[in-house]
Amino acid sequence: MRDWVTGGKYRQAPCTKQACSFCRGEPDERTYRYTMPDGEVRRHCGSVALAIPGLGPTDVPEIKSLMEEEHRYLMSHEADSPPKEPAN
Repeated sequence: MRDWVTGGKYRQAPCTKQACSFCRGEPDERTYRYTMPDGEVRRHCGSVALAIPGLGPTDVPEIKSLMEEEHRYLMSHEADSPPKEPAN
């Protein structure tokens, strides 16, 4: 995570400033978080996938479980829900 939130592909999560209507639910539930050494919390937009190097066949059960968890979340928070209006 640290590499993403300090690198060139970092995308600060706009939902933390009520400036996004893409996702629904609370930012704590849909962003990638990393606490910097100085205590600053950086949040990477959850709509942007992160590459996870070094995955292998033994990781498949955990990945499947995470995909199922994400599916349940999306179905309960986003399916058939009208888009939220961004705050001005």
